[in-house]
Amino acid sequence: MKLRKFPLLFCLVSLLYACSPAQAPTPSPTPFPLISTPNLISPSVAVETQSPGAIEDSSETENSIPNEIIKEYSFLSIPKIIKHLLNQKFSFIVNKIETYKQHITIQNIYYLGLLIFALYTAIRAKKHLKIIEDQERVNGINNIFEKFNAVSERDSRRWVYHNCENLMILIIEEDPEEPLKNLNLIENLCNSLDLTSSFILKDLIHKEDAIEIYGDSIIRCWVVLGNWIMKQREKRGQKRSLWMNIERLANEIIEHDNYSDWKKEGVKIYTLTDTITFEYKFYK
Repeated sequence: MKLRKFPLLFCLVSLLYACSPAQAPTPSPTPFPLISTPNLISPSVAVETQSPGAIEDSSETENSIPNEIIKEYSFLSIPKIIKHLLNQKFSFIVNKIETYKQHITIQNIYYLGLLIFALYTAIRAKKHLKIIEDQERVNGINNIFEKFNAVSERDSRRWVYHNCENLMILIIEEDPEEPLKNLNLIENLCNSLDLTSSFILKDLIHKEDAIEIYGDSIIRCWVVLGNWIMKQREKRGQKRSLWMNIERLANEIIEHDNYSDWKKEGVKIYTLTDTITFEYKFYK
């Protein structure tokens, strides 16, 4: 994997700086001749001479400005001063690098290798986590696809859509030969939708993908079954807990931009012979 050169150089310099003993950099030669100017430079800032064995203070030499420039001080000399300071800074950096080269050891190289390996491992781990997240997202969509397209699920939704006008009557007036057939069908559909809705609300299945693919089916099932579910809550004394995930998810989906017209104009349910429009209701 190709890494950018600047971060590696920065890490190398930082590591060598931490591991190397402190050593004063070699001062860069002053590019301009020094001319004494007693009227412009006070004795307090004059550079003191030291013995050849003494270490020169870098803070006084690195940022000093030649007297020739100061003597001719004017607004026109400001660019010269800036250029001189920049040259000194670059020379300071070069001298630092040369100093670091003299202190490169096996231990420094070992620590540098550990640093590069740690960076490489972190980058690989981040990329691997992204792959895992994408795979989980795909698996979640596949699971909801298999569930919604199961034959029993499709038949249950189709039966509810086709009989949406007479749903209450069909539940009450069950076929004597197959008692509770319609009730079991509707309850199984509600249980399945409620479980799937809970997964979506908890982000166990990617919400945006689920809304984009099956948001219309969830809204249609809710507008058809909502009135019956509310009556079941009253009958069982469970005002908000019974199949509440379907309601919560449907109310969230209807506010989505893709279904804004459904909220205003109503939800269309297609039967075998007609198209019926239901008003979307928010139950309290």
